[in-house]
Amino acid sequence: MVKTQTEAECAELRRLLPSYADYMHRHPQSWLVRFYGMYCVRCQPGTRPVYFVVMNNVFDTRQQLSERYDLKGSTVGRLTADARGSAILKDLDLLRSTSRVRVGASRRHSLLEQLRQDALFLSERSYIDYSLLLGIHRPRLPMIARLARALGLRRRRTDGVLGRRGRDLYYMGVIDILQKYTPRKFAETCLKALRYPVWGVSCIWPSAYCRRFCEFAGQVVE
Repeated sequence: MVKTQTEAECAELRRLLPSYADYMHRHPQSWLVRFYGMYCVRCQPGTRPVYFVVMNNVFDTRQQLSERYDLKGSTVGRLTADARGSAILKDLDLLRSTSRVRVGASRRHSLLEQLRQDALFLSERSYIDYSLLLGIHRPRLPMIARLARALGLRRRRTDGVLGRRGRDLYYMGVIDILQKYTPRKFAETCLKALRYPVWGVSCIWPSAYCRRFCEFAGQVVE
């Protein structure tokens, strides 16, 4: 997956890379986005350069995803106006639906613990505004096939997380991890807090963002 970046974002990624590489080496099961390369291209002399990164695509699957979510743990402005078709849904859309990440008790613990470690890594470096990207695949299987998969008699190779009933598949990753909590962001927090409950706005200080992000994940993972 290729994503354009600003020059400032590329500079921030260069500063992050040493600790990021060490963290990913120590946590191979991390949900953080994988960066594979960072480039700068100037099409013609005298033109502005284009910066971009190559990273993994969380939704890189041949399976059809019936639902896609971008989850931050906040509530202000986190409802999709038009949820039809392949729209990316948000936090309130998920909370108001019956959809959850149902993986069972043991896998739930390991999944949430890794998400907690990832969020703590970002929080300690003053990053905010990251999201948990979630895709859900709900295959239409005959009853006998669903029973066989639930009993472990029929499996398929996949890089997704298999649901506890052996049916649904979940694709997840933490994206947009380069936003620092700057003085400008602090001013944004103060202004939005005049109008909304501060816990509901996306832009809050890193430790609070981390805590809220983890608490929200605990609500939706079962």
